[in-house]
Amino acid sequence: MPPIYPDYVGVTVPCNIAPLNFMIRDSCKAVYTVAEARGFSIKSHRKGNEAIFDLKDWKRLMNHAQGHTVTVTVSALTESGWIKYKPFDITVSKDKIDPYLTYRLIEPDYEVFSRLSIMERNIEDFSERVLCDYNNVGNRCMNCHTHSTADGDLSFLYVRGEGGGMVLNDHGKLRLLNFKTADMVSGAVYAQFDPTGRYLTFSTNVIIPAFHSRPGKRLEVFDTKSDVYVYDIRNDKVLRSPLLADSTRLETFPTFGADGKSIYYCVADMPAHPTAVDSVSYSLCRIGSTPTRARSPCPWIRWWPESARNEASAIHECRPMANSCCIPLPLTARSRYGTASRTCR
Repeated sequence: MPPIYPDYVGVTVPCNIAPLNFMIRDSCKAVYTVAEARGFSIKSHRKGNEAIFDLKDWKRLMNHAQGHTVTVTVSALTESGWIKYKPFDITVSKDKIDPYLTYRLIEPDYEVFSRLSIMERNIEDFSERVLCDYNNVGNRCMNCHTHSTADGDLSFLYVRGEGGGMVLNDHGKLRLLNFKTADMVSGAVYAQFDPTGRYLTFSTNVIIPAFHSRPGKRLEVFDTKSDVYVYDIRNDKVLRSPLLADSTRLETFPTFGADGKSIYYCVADMPAHPTAVDSVSYSLCRIGSTPTRARSPCPWIRWWPESARNEASAIHECRPMANSCCIPLPLTARSRYGTASRTCR
């Protein structure tokens, strides 16, 4: 097989994907590539080590190949002459992928940042535009850019530092939300909309990066504190449960279920020492309940009101669903030391 990057050998792609251009990893003077499907073919012949297809030709090929395969044949001109590699196939699905994605443009560094941008890219034709530039926010950190899974016109990003907060884009109307309260360990970090677009569930985290001295382990990122909350966008209120803001546990990565009636999140017991990441094991949990109070601020869960004084009573009201904590998680997001399960009580 040809030594190409990215490696497209044997992949399946949506029919509206932009040209799958690639480069030859080996040294060569020119690359000649033919992509063929059902008798229709396009070519790329260029100096250097890259194969780049014309956009219009590629779209015609994708339309022709839907539900079938594209056979790609690559030849490279080396010091010893032309080499023809074994052809490989790319399967083209009849299904389309959403044409846009957003990402943060940032230099690859661990400790400092500068000139950040939140970008939007069209994966059908490589075109892109700036959603928020560092010049607009005084060269401050921007991250956590998230779209509603049910409504592409509902999104937010977070601007860090003094005067910052969550910038909510509600169908073109911008609002700066700063819902950090005195008892929160930080501002919002990981957040997600519910299916209706009314609520946000978010975590507050104190995140520590640590560098390993052992070869093969470069960086570990872990929490020393973290809790989970819900924000009511319509009424501008923060809702909380003692089950999701327990100082003896680390709750993080919240997201709503597809029906909006539950929140899934990760939880681990607080380690004896903040840097003892080898003892931290996260479990995947779900919290939710059948509503019994018409005045409950959130219809899918009994939330602990700020005025509640009896913690035991509040915990009883916020009891999780049966079998709510039963899925052990690999620690790819937090550590590399194994898995474990914990029973929610």
